Amino acid sequence: IRTQDLPPYMEENSVCYLFTPQSFAKTDARIGEKPILYATPPLESVDIDEKSDWFMAESLLMRVAAGETLPEE
Repeated sequence: IRTQDLPPYMEENSVCYLFTPQSFAKTDARIGEKPILYATPPLESVDIDEKSDWFMAESLLMRVAAGETLPEE
């Protein structure tokens, strides 16, 4: 099966969390019992774990700052 033919999937990227104190107290987690997912484009969801990740994210930011339009996918 080609990956393009697979259904989309969601992966936590820690971009934003909204929760009530009650929800956090009940679950002891940022993600509650009924999370609402918000899709973010891959180029806006760069996960930085290594120096090379930082370099890639910084390169993307510089291109956007220079007025370049990045591709959707």
